[in-house]
Amino acid sequence: MASSRGTRAEKVRRIFERFDANGDGGLNREEMTALVVAVNPRVKFSDEQIGAILDEVFRTYAEFIHPDRGLTLDGLLRTYDDGAGDVDRDFDALDLHLPGEAEVAALRGRADGARSSSEGLRRRNPR
Repeated sequence: MASSRGTRAEKVRRIFERFDANGDGGLNREEMTALVVAVNPRVKFSDEQIGAILDEVFRTYAEFIHPDRGLTLDGLLRTYDDGAGDVDRDFDALDLHLPGEAEVAALRGRADGARSSSEGLRRRNPR
C-alpha cells in the first residue's frame, strides 16, 4: 500500500531522527552508514561498497548536503522520492511506528486476545 504524501514525509522524518545520532539536523557519513546497513540487514557491505554508496548520495544530492552536518531531512526525503529506497519497507525494517500506531496495534492485540478467549469459553461451555 502506498503512503500518502503526509504519512510518507512523517515516515522519512522518523527514519531521519532515528539516525541523526548527534541531533544536529543532518546525517553525516557515519550516520548514513548506519542507515544503509540497518535498512539492508541481509546485505554484508564491504567498506568500499559503503564508501561508493555514500559518495554517490553525497554527490547526487549535493544541494541537500550541509557542509558540517551532512544530508538534510529534505535531502533524505528527496532520495526516497527519487526511488533510492523504499520508505515503507525501510520504515518497517526499522520497526518504527507513526504516532498512535503502537496504541492501535496494542488495542487490536487485546481485542484479538479477548475474542479468542471468549471463543474458547463458548467451545468449552456450549449453551
